[in-house]
Amino acid sequence: IGLWMEYPDGADSLLAFFSLAQRFQEFAADPTTVPLRPGAPKWTKNQLLERSRDLLRRVLTLYAKDDLADDAAFSLANVFFDLKDYNSVVQTAGNAATTFTKSSFLNNFHYMTALGRFWQYQFHEALAAAAPVAAGSSDDAPNARYITAQIHHAQGKFAEAVRWYEKVKD
Repeated sequence: IGLWMEYPDGADSLLAFFSLAQRFQEFAADPTTVPLRPGAPKWTKNQLLERSRDLLRRVLTLYAKDDLADDAAFSLANVFFDLKDYNSVVQTAGNAATTFTKSSFLNNFHYMTALGRFWQYQFHEALAAAAPVAAGSSDDAPNARYITAQIHHAQGKFAEAVRWYEKVKD
């Protein structure tokens, strides 16, 4: 972290800390794989995810205009999913969709917003977030159609849910 504080504008610093944040998230899948010094305490899944979250927040704060900022926002939203912090998923993905309108992750941000809203039982907002992606032909469209079907199903609108499930089947 000292290197980052000393040379925050360096591309190497950005890449190093972005990579480190992603590595913490990868280790969270199986914390027993984290290399430790003898006698060092073991990391928990949440500790690794929280460390990743903190590093990604710093990346977004210090490098908000960098080409990797949308990638960092996408990674941060995924960390929040892993932490089951759905409110932060919605906030992060929603802000990213507004900020990075030309991003290759734009549909992902809309889908993540929809999924985060769904997990908070905010069905009306979830449908609104999923709609632009579900209506399109991107790689995320089937997922957006599926979450749309699930939302209708959760609301007891079974005929509408079946109609959307049929779209996923195709």
